[in-house]
Amino acid sequence: MEQTTRPDEEILDELDEELDDSEEEGWGLDLFTFLVLMIAAAITVVYFGCTVKTVHVSGNSLYTSQEIASKVISDDTQLRHNTVFLAALYLTPWAPEIPFEESVRVEIESYDTIRIVVRDMEIAGFIPYGGKNLYFSADGIVLENSELMIKSATFVTGIDITKGEKGSRIEAENAAGLDLVLEALEILRKYELQADCVVLGKTGGVILYLDKIKIQLGRTDYELKLSKLAQIYPYLEGRSGTINLTNYSSADENIILK
Repeated sequence: MEQTTRPDEEILDELDEELDDSEEEGWGLDLFTFLVLMIAAAITVVYFGCTVKTVHVSGNSLYTSQEIASKVISDDTQLRHNTVFLAALYLTPWAPEIPFEESVRVEIESYDTIRIVVRDMEIAGFIPYGGKNLYFSADGIVLENSELMIKSATFVTGIDITKGEKGSRIEAENAAGLDLVLEALEILRKYELQADCVVLGKTGGVILYLDKIKIQLGRTDYELKLSKLAQIYPYLEGRSGTINLTNYSSADENIILK
């Protein structure tokens, strides 16, 4: 004889299935709520608990450490004082630029301490242009056009600039003269000589001013002349006068200060 299910048993089975489904949904909902709460709690802790209190700066020479710190932590919003946010921000293209700094990196040292690591642009010189100072690299690429005065940059004069856009090479009326100036500046950096001023003379030759000494380089053999100058420069400290290297050659033994 076949057994038949009683109607009340069928109802109980349906109720059991509904309860099982609701329990599974309840567990899923509880897990989702738990994860949301945990994420919210973590964000709250990071937002309010990771406020910058100590800043270390390295790699800077153009700005003081305080100036660098104030440029990175630049406003009064909570986020711009947050160690995690600042470290993340300076990994993106949207990080605020600092003039004359080639790169800026923010490292987290602890929950309330960051280290700002900067790398200064390698500035070869500057030329007054458009009411500001046009700063450029040794290969003539414009780095900044700014009203700021960078003391370590060499003042260049005697060149009439026709174009000076940031990121592009300087263009001048006397292109050959500009090339001579750039060559001299590059070799000066090579031998760690810091000229106060580089002049492109009316005759087309380059003239340097190092402290109180005027050096006439002429138009050729800058490598030879400046390498020799670098050798004797320590002995010229505190002295003044003129050194004419216009016609100096490898056959010459002495450099005369007049």
